[in-house]
Amino acid sequence: MIVAGRYNLAPAIWVYGTNMILLALTAAGITLVIERDTRRRLVPSGRPGYCVLIASAILSMAIGFYSPDGAMYAYFLNLASPLVRRWTERV
Repeated sequence: MIVAGRYNLAPAIWVYGTNMILLALTAAGITLVIERDTRRRLVPSGRPGYCVLIASAILSMAIGFYSPDGAMYAYFLNLASPLVRRWTERV
């Protein structure tokens, strides 16, 4: 976050976005390992929220190509995570 805050350039946005994607993939992997080892499904697993985080990071990185100033606003999409979780539970 310090890199993205200090250097308002596209590469800094890409570093931050890549870090967020790797963190979300790691967290999703941990939930999968826990479910495999316990042979039970975690409720809630959090994976829909991780997918929203990955999507907002990719969107932020794409916006960073054109407007590094507004790229971080894409992370406001994470406020929709509870809605996505409820929708995936119904489906």
